[in-house]
Amino acid sequence: MVDASFLDIFAGSGIMGIEALSRGARSLTAIEIASRLAADLETNLENLSYADRADVINGDARKVLNHLPESSFDIIFADPPYQSPLCRSILPILSRRKILSNNGILMVEHAKIVDLQVEPSTLELLELIDRRDYGQSSVSFFEFHSGRE
Repeated sequence: MVDASFLDIFAGSGIMGIEALSRGARSLTAIEIASRLAADLETNLENLSYADRADVINGDARKVLNHLPESSFDIIFADPPYQSPLCRSILPILSRRKILSNNGILMVEHAKIVDLQVEPSTLELLELIDRRDYGQSSVSFFEFHSGRE
């Protein structure tokens, strides 16, 4: 995680992004749709002296992701609301937009009962490489196919 650029989608309180910064991430971009949570996260980042390395975007992740530059992030973490179908809807966007850097990793936390299977053609650049189950939750890990230019 040292010197990594970290994207926290559905940031909520921002704990994952703050943890990434505390472990040496170079930068954090956090996307949160709830205005109050986004404002609280900005305040917490300021109080922890991380504001100069962080950017909080208040908006719908499905729209924001379409405006981020390609190969911007080494680590992407997505933790949508519990049992939400949003985790499935962002995967095609992340694949199409190619915002994950070479050798980057995408982690999606989801309810174990949520099926992340989407149409293979929409994930032509992302490959599921691992899935770990923790109680009622799972974390699925993706990377770009090795044939990516």
